[in-house]
Amino acid sequence: MQLDGAANVRDLGGYSTGRGGVVRLGQLYRGDSPHRLSAADLDQLSRVGIRTRIDLRRHDEVERFGSGPLSGLAGVTMHAPLRATLVREGNAQRSLEELYRAYLLESGYELASCVRLLADPCHRPALFHCYAGKDRTGVLAALLLSVLGVPNELIVADYVATARAREHFWALAEDELRQSVAPGESFSVDSPALSANPQTMEGLLAWIEVEYGSAEAYLVGVGVAPSIVDRLRDELVDG
Repeated sequence: MQLDGAANVRDLGGYSTGRGGVVRLGQLYRGDSPHRLSAADLDQLSRVGIRTRIDLRRHDEVERFGSGPLSGLAGVTMHAPLRATLVREGNAQRSLEELYRAYLLESGYELASCVRLLADPCHRPALFHCYAGKDRTGVLAALLLSVLGVPNELIVADYVATARAREHFWALAEDELRQSVAPGESFSVDSPALSANPQTMEGLLAWIEVEYGSAEAYLVGVGVAPSIVDRLRDELVDG
């Protein structure tokens, strides 16, 4: 989806599943922060029919940037901030894969709440987003696609597709990002934090399978009833 004020808003539908179906289009959208959306962007999202917005950003990000005009479009907004305190030891930032593992380990309640909400057709079409639309959004997207039966290689491809929006995102967020770094640190369009390498998502998916058996087992373990997972598949997979 081409928007002026967001770089990475796109439909999560259209992927083939291992069971011969296809994830329904026009139901789930993933994206970056909507606080920069223009009036034309809002018109485009209005035509899509977004009913629900799930905000995965931290409280301080919400306070700093707000939600822009999208808050007046979506009838329901869920704030489900994903936590990842385990990625820090002192001041050392760990790898992106470790960051994603920490989201799963520390934010099971929030992720379960998102899945329950998205399984309800009254709350779709829905847009879920974080700040850049890559890390927290990528973790939730991977869980959803996995339980819908999408093969790992396509989940990885969806994650890597975020890299295509890197330049646009940098153009939108450069000043914000430069202001957020600690004294003496630097940030650029080539910074590792903006990368979306396939090995990162491949590693996360492999870890989920080793630790939990499957994304479905992870979600059931954090409180999503199996009937909700079944409903999600029934509602969001055609064929």
